Amino acid sequence: MLALGEQYCCINSDIVVDACVQVTPVIGKIRTMKALTPNPSEVNAVFDMPLAAFLEDVPSHTYKDAEWQGIKYRLHFFEYNNFLVWGLTAAILIQVAQDAFGRSTDFLELTPGSRPYHQLFFNGERLLWRDTQPL
Repeated sequence: MLALGEQYCCINSDIVVDACVQVTPVIGKIRTMKALTPNPSEVNAVFDMPLAAFLEDVPSHTYKDAEWQGIKYRLHFFEYNNFLVWGLTAAILIQVAQDAFGRSTDFLELTPGSRPYHQLFFNGERLLWRDTQPL
């Protein structure tokens, strides 16, 4: 779910990356790409890509199913103009696109039997689903 503001929006829940890291996605409205000064240790490239591309089942979208600590998940890969968006970034943008366009993806977003990343949290000892069911 997105909280829309005049200049930015934020997904209303943190996303667990592993037992020590949570990510709070915040998306901003940028008037010009020239205004950006990315941190080279965190950002490989700055480019734009249509948000709708994260909903479409096209040849430039692939995925790989995996498992971590008993949690099944699907890694998505989107190629666009020689750039690759994948993993957590792709998962966040899929969620943003679904909320922005009010529709689901044209492809199977999740591995059968799995849940979205944003439904996990770390309670200090282990990963749990937000509805408090232990993994």
